[in-house]
Amino acid sequence: MEHDFAILSCSRNSGATHVWHPYESTARRVFQTGQGCWALAPAQHSGWSTRAFLACIAPHNLAAFSYLKSSGNAVQQCAMPEVMQSMCVTMDGRFLYAGGESGRVYAWELTTGMLLRCWTAHLSAVRSLTLSDDEHVLFSGGEDGMVTAWLTVALCAISQADKRDNGSTVAPFRKFDGHGKVITGISCGFGGPCARILTCSEDRTARIWHLGSGWLLATVLFSADATCCCLGTSERDGFVGLSDGRIASFVMSLTSTSAAADSSAFFVGHNKRVNALDIAPDGRHLISASDDGSVRIWDIFSRITMITYVRHGSP
Repeated sequence: MEHDFAILSCSRNSGATHVWHPYESTARRVFQTGQGCWALAPAQHSGWSTRAFLACIAPHNLAAFSYLKSSGNAVQQCAMPEVMQSMCVTMDGRFLYAGGESGRVYAWELTTGMLLRCWTAHLSAVRSLTLSDDEHVLFSGGEDGMVTAWLTVALCAISQADKRDNGSTVAPFRKFDGHGKVITGISCGFGGPCARILTCSEDRTARIWHLGSGWLLATVLFSADATCCCLGTSERDGFVGLSDGRIASFVMSLTSTSAAADSSAFFVGHNKRVNALDIAPDGRHLISASDDGSVRIWDIFSRITMITYVRHGSP
């Protein structure tokens, strides 16, 4: 395994975010939010005299930490208007999007702390937020079972009409309606308007969509609730974490509109709900985090655990 990347992981109970390196048993840096970490996102920005920072959302607080600050103290903090359950940040570190329990989505200019827009995106809590690879589209998933796509150029450009209604009216670019329960994960591929979208839900399905047309391309069925998802680097494979601790993998070029996941294509190692999935930069390893308090790095081809990190000790 290559050693040219670091992993960020956080615990909701301890309020600690660890920056650690594969094959190292201790964290290189630990950031304390003080009251649990619900979501985090890395970004890069040169305005704070640092190459990178991470944003952490605790129940009522947003904090931005510098990667390179030896003190580990927050460089910027602000209070949240409500409890946030999801977040994503643009790679240049300029804009942050967060989804609240009320169904609203908030857009901040992170470097100034200015709230640009707040709008009602879902009928209930927003559980998942992610950006497309070119950051032109923001995807939100809610407890109402709906996945909605928003054009970011419309979110961050405030017109006179927006000022009159406080920016609360935003027209969606696309809606993906098909899941029957809470949306737990969204992953967008490459290709702009031709990109494929992978979504998963507590209705025990993962669905593959076409962004430009909004068409449903395929549905994959599981024997447990789907809790998170991600696409492989080449988008050949999709990965879905399940509530029973397994991680399912399947080929994205499914021709059937409804197919059951192959019983042999599972990563087995976690013994509780899988909360997060991501692909390592080398494209050959899958990273997972679970309620069992561990973070695992898997070899994608053999589905064998290469590294287990247990320093958090809690979900």
